[in-house]
Amino acid sequence: MKIIILARYLFLILVLLLVVLSEGYFLTRKQKSKVTIMHYATFDYQYKENVQYIYVNSFSQLESIYKENGYNCDNINNYSQPKKLIKNIPFDMDNKKYTLKANKYFVCMLIPNALLVNKHVLSLRARLKYLLSKKNLSTNEELLLAKLEKDFAGKRANKADFLARVDAVPMSMMIAQAIVESAWGRSYFARKGNSLFGEWTYKKLDKGIIPRHRKAGMKHRIKAFNSIYDSMYSYIRVFGRGRRYRDLREIRSHHFSSSYMINALHGYSGIGNEYVDILQHTIEKYKLYNLDRLLNR
Repeated sequence: MKIIILARYLFLILVLLLVVLSEGYFLTRKQKSKVTIMHYATFDYQYKENVQYIYVNSFSQLESIYKENGYNCDNINNYSQPKKLIKNIPFDMDNKKYTLKANKYFVCMLIPNALLVNKHVLSLRARLKYLLSKKNLSTNEELLLAKLEKDFAGKRANKADFLARVDAVPMSMMIAQAIVESAWGRSYFARKGNSLFGEWTYKKLDKGIIPRHRKAGMKHRIKAFNSIYDSMYSYIRVFGRGRRYRDLREIRSHHFSSSYMINALHGYSGIGNEYVDILQHTIEKYKLYNLDRLLNR
């Protein structure tokens, strides 16, 4: 009898030991996601820790913040990185009394966010390049690799293709698309959900806004975000995951320039090549190409 009891105790100890040693393998999918995000997020903070994000309730508040801090939105060519970044699009951005200055303030909001997002992605790219060169990865490195794969690749790609998917976007191209897709921040989706690029979603877990004139039988929503920054990060991921942007990724690997890459955006909009012409005209008219010097890729 004593031998049987002792054997049971030894068996329980052995089971507990196996559980402890195999802790990582028994995590639920949700728990793994939390761990992944925790390690992944540490890579994000180096571009946010010295920046204060401000939520604005109105355009007048936005205007006051810029005036109080001496930010000049009249000339983007004299741009300097502010220490206070605007988190969201003011809901009254479409008020006609702000028309004359709203466009300048809109671009002024976007530039620092676009710059930080691009730097973030470039840091991830550098990290990915390092991980792909290693033979043996730690648990944390495996988690980061899995997160990058999920965010940018969709499924495991070869090393060269994987690296091509995790990359920045020229500042001029990003700002131009935000201007066109959100009507200078005046669209309902931009003001309601910081949706700057008209992304669709069919996922129930995603935040989204049902279009007012959605056709019967359609189930898509316009993807909504907590911040301008999040909208821009999601936008960059689109070019990594989307099959239709294979040509864009190929061009980007050789010519990191909006003048080349925009030609591969005919599939982004239903109007095709006309959309490319509109973007090129926007960049030229507002001299957005001057913003590309801000990003050192």
